[in-house]
Amino acid sequence: MNTPTPSTGVDYNTQRSPLPLPEYGRCIQQMVDYALTLDDREQRQQCANTIVGLMRGFTELHGTPSDIQQKLWNHLAAMAHYALDIDYPVSIERMDAHPQQGEHLPYPGADIRRRHYGALVEATAQRLAVMEDGPERMELATRLANQMKRDLARWNRDAMNEEKVVDDLAGYTDGRVSLLPREVRFKSDGEMLNDAQQMAPSRKKRRQR
Repeated sequence: MNTPTPSTGVDYNTQRSPLPLPEYGRCIQQMVDYALTLDDREQRQQCANTIVGLMRGFTELHGTPSDIQQKLWNHLAAMAHYALDIDYPVSIERMDAHPQQGEHLPYPGADIRRRHYGALVEATAQRLAVMEDGPERMELATRLANQMKRDLARWNRDAMNEEKVVDDLAGYTDGRVSLLPREVRFKSDGEMLNDAQQMAPSRKKRRQR
């Protein structure tokens, strides 16, 4: 007779729902699930822009900038089971004719401290604050700092300042992540402005139904 193994309370990936696109990891999927819970359309749009910006660093996509942008937004729509009501900057090409709606993860509502960054940046910073120091934490901090700089470029190009980014990141994490601008692998201002223009939703495109 086999003795049952006592529960350890550990949360295993095998016990979780399968990911539509595993290459982006569960953290990105949780962000997509969170965006689906937002009632405010502007907040959903800001969250979607932030998510796609972070997705760029999670996987290697090959092709022209327009091809990569198309793939990223296609992947976001697929991870949201085509239920995310936003203004897509591209015409979404469905990856699955019969998507299965996943269960939304509950997230507590909270006021956004800095609207130009949005809720997803704040949520990612909170996750960063509790991570153990090491290469993974530094990599996520670098990606988040670059996304914050990109958000500043979209909001006001004159406000795009790397010192402000690291100060805001330290504020978000209550000083747990305190970096110097030279410690972060920032993209150049020109690259950021180009990214911001590409990621901005086009008003001429009809939103995905």
